[in-house]
Amino acid sequence: MQKKEMRVVGRGYLLDIYEQIGKILKSESLEEVMKYTYGILRNPAFVVDMGHNVLAYTNVDVDSERWQRIVIEGKLAKNFVDGNIHLNAEHARAMHSDKALLLRKTFEGEDQIKKSLIWDGQELGMLMVLPYHKELEESDLKYVDLVGDIITYKLVSHQGMLYKNETQKKRFFSSMLEGVEYTEDTIQTRLKFMQVKFRKYLYVMVGSVGKNNYEGTVEEHIDLRELNSQNLGVALLYNTNLVMILSFDKPLRDYAEILNSMPDFLKRQNFVCGISSRFTNISDLRKNHLDAVRALQYGIRLRGDRPIYCFHDFILYEMFERVPDAELIHYIHPDIMKLRKYDEQKGTELCQTLQIYLDNNTSQAKTAEILYIHRNTVNYRLNQCMQIMETDFKERAELTVFLISLYILEYLDNK
Repeated sequence: MQKKEMRVVGRGYLLDIYEQIGKILKSESLEEVMKYTYGILRNPAFVVDMGHNVLAYTNVDVDSERWQRIVIEGKLAKNFVDGNIHLNAEHARAMHSDKALLLRKTFEGEDQIKKSLIWDGQELGMLMVLPYHKELEESDLKYVDLVGDIITYKLVSHQGMLYKNETQKKRFFSSMLEGVEYTEDTIQTRLKFMQVKFRKYLYVMVGSVGKNNYEGTVEEHIDLRELNSQNLGVALLYNTNLVMILSFDKPLRDYAEILNSMPDFLKRQNFVCGISSRFTNISDLRKNHLDAVRALQYGIRLRGDRPIYCFHDFILYEMFERVPDAELIHYIHPDIMKLRKYDEQKGTELCQTLQIYLDNNTSQAKTAEILYIHRNTVNYRLNQCMQIMETDFKERAELTVFLISLYILEYLDNK
């Protein structure tokens, strides 16, 4: 009688497992998946990604400081495996196995089951089961394998299941901005997690509200979900500023193209932005973010008349930063110094006119448009410049030296 009763109980348990599996298959969030996972495994479990971030866990009562620390508080981190040579070897073995492994007494004297989540040869993360409600047995492994395979499929195939909000996305890209280095395989895996697909050419744009409020906060002015829904790339908040990783099929060739790439509602809200030069490898994100920040700083300090500033327009200023001011002055062409002295004595704006003229490929029409003056006035001023400097502006090499000299003056005037 007792044996028969045990069989009935066993059959009922199996029916319950099949019911829980059916619920997992219908689940639309990772939290739901983990809820029904508990119904199958009868032990608390959690899922981590390749960066050791806890993505979801079985929300049941667990009387363990370790569970609170590594799961609830999300402090799994690398020290979970790096602090013990034996554990590190066991972890590596589990990560390269397509089957769940029961590991005995590996961490703080506890058993655990580890199931590597692998898709198309790529390791995505790990399902981990701990013996806080019942002892772990070899018979548990087949169910961990089943659940782990379902979780892996859902993570890859269901849009947004792994990163159903912006928190995980921000954590990953913020860590890259802070200098954390990942292997190329890890980066590609994480992008696959987040359903992020970058096009060939990348740019980093850093923005804030108001032309004179570079350090201002932007939380009240933008909706990251709206930005991320525009298929421009990835948007996040970092160090109180908006950071956008933009991607395009073709490189942005000029200021107009770059300006057009800026979302319309950012323009309406008086955003001012710095944008990096283009790059093609997301692992170069940190460097190009710093370039975008520098472009924003230079633009506000030196120009202050545009909604967006490009780093490649300020490369010379980056060079000037590396030269002491006293030495930098010696690189200014004597004829430009003559023109500068004339401006100071007469109250004219010949240096500014000449700089804009040279900066716009010697176009008088463009110079007139930028300065809001008649083209005849531009021609008159340029003739004045040639008389004072005793040159005819026909030598391209000389014009290049004049333009660099004018950049140096602008840089020193605005320090």
